[in-house]
Parts: sequence; C-alpha cells; structure tokens
Amino acid sequence: MAEEKEKKLKLRKGLYKDVLAFLTAIGITTFAVKTFSKQTREFETYKGTRDLADYEDFLEEHNIDYRNSYAEAQGDKVIIYVKTKGEHLITETNENTIDEIVNLYGMDKQEFLLINNLKENEPLKIWQKLKVYWCKKYEFTLEELDESSEFIYHKIMPGETLSSIAEQYNITEDSILKYNKKIEDRNEIQAHDIIKIKKIEKTKTKTNKIS
Repeated sequence: MAEEKEKKLKLRKGLYKDVLAFLTAIGITTFAVKTFSKQTREFETYKGTRDLADYEDFLEEHNIDYRNSYAEAQGDKVIIYVKTKGEHLITETNENTIDEIVNLYGMDKQEFLLINNLKENEPLKIWQKLKVYWCKKYEFTLEELDESSEFIYHKIMPGETLSSIAEQYNITEDSILKYNKKIEDRNEIQAHDIIKIKKIEKTKTKTNKIS
C-alpha cells in the first residue's frame, strides 16, 4: 500500500516537473494555477472598479488579449491572468485521472469535461490528447494602466449632477451615459461612485480625476 502510494507520488512529481519544463521552454516562466470559471473582465481596485477592455491598446502591446484574461488588484499592483490553451498527452509514465489533470492546470472540472467531450468518471487512455489551458501571469501598476487608458476615472462628489460633470469636462450628458451603463437614471447619480470620462473629450483641467 505504502509502496503504491510512493510510486504514484513519484509519477505526480515527475509530471509537474515535465509540465513546468515545457512552460519554461516556450517562454512561460510565470505559471499561475487559476481557474477562469465565473471570472469577468471587471475588477475592484482601491480607486474603484476597472475593466480590462479600457486598456485594450496597452495590453495588445504586451500581447495580451483582454477577452481571454481576468485581473485582480493587490494594493497598487494589478495581476492579469491570461488563459493559454494547450494539450495534455497521457503517456505510460503519467497515467493521470481527470481530477489530477484539472488540479494540475487549475482548470474548472466541468469546463474540462465539456471541452474534451468526457463523462465524469470516464477512464483515460494511453496517448490520449486532452485539451487544457493554464494561466500566464503579468503584473502592472494601476497607475501605468490608468495612464494608458482612453478614459479617466471621475469620483462623483456630493452635490454633483450629471449636468455639472458634463459641463466640467465640456462634454454632453449622453457621452457620460454612453460609457457608464450602470447609470440607470440621469437624475439620480450616487456620490462617491466612479464614472468613466473619455480622455479625448476632456478639455478642462480642474476635475475630480482620481490620482
């Protein structure tokens, strides 16, 4: 029993070593075990909610597709996880179960079963190729992301109205509503909420831009 357990442990360690060696060989040295289930492009920061789509041009310069990514803020740092697709080959030395594979890559089990057309307890075969993904991790500061964004982020102060904010930036109320779908009633905006203002439309310097 102990001998069998030790054998399985050695196989698992060998598999981890092989996977990490492969990731390093193709240039992925920041491997992160993360699941993409229930993740969205929006993320919370100490300066309010941000959306990866706002940084599309900046992310493209770093070969990051925001549609295949999600982020989390850690203080003034933003960690972006990018889904990278690949294959896992079952061999004689790494006969893994479904649970072992999803744990190895940090995948959601149901998503793994779906993309591979597998059933819950279906046995895997030698030389079987399975679709998997892992995460490549990038780190930026919130400041450099915001500087690259086509928007600035305005904190609504008590007493401000949509009309006064529009006047402050020399834009229309409709322009503000266009980029802030969460505003349901133009006559009822909430103090301390964060809204987006298109940078190219900003003409005045005295604003409540968050810095």
